[in-house]
Amino acid sequence: MVDETRARSGVSTLGDWHDYLIGGLVTLIMAIVLLVWPNHTVKVLLLLLGILAIVSGLAALVVGIAGKTGERRRSATIARGVVSLVFGVIVIAKPGFALTVGLVLIGIWALVIGALDINRGIRLRESGRGAIVVAGALWALLGVLLLVSAAVQKATWFVILIGVILLVAGISRILAALVVRRIERHRGRLA
Repeated sequence: MVDETRARSGVSTLGDWHDYLIGGLVTLIMAIVLLVWPNHTVKVLLLLLGILAIVSGLAALVVGIAGKTGERRRSATIARGVVSLVFGVIVIAKPGFALTVGLVLIGIWALVIGALDINRGIRLRESGRGAIVVAGALWALLGVLLLVSAAVQKATWFVILIGVILLVAGISRILAALVVRRIERHRGRLA
């Protein structure tokens, strides 16, 4: 009964919160590196975003495969993991290619992740879902900035802007992890 209720609400028993926490912590580390060393610009940004995509993708795959939510919810989490993993591997394995079109690939990835997080936050029927929506909106904003940034991709201010957005997105994902964890614990006490 409890698992059915959790599956209907979109909150897994294993842990969307683990996925958010890991993604948030890696995003915070990326933001700090970009803000401390902004002159390394595009290569560092692509490498770090590639690493983030791989780590986030692996976390989502683990949660999707091991989660105890409904089939549709698990499929969405697994799809998110596969998309993240594929983009991360492309960016890291083909740096020359990534320098040419990497910002576009990562921009698309960020838009997809942002849209999925916004959808997840809207579908969650609990208090605190705003952190998930904000994290998704910030990822979508990052995606838009990356897609339209071809003319300014080597500007230091652009890297600093990305660093600030990632800092806020990382904090939002960590807050989302805490919200989802609180929901999971609350539901566990009601069981």
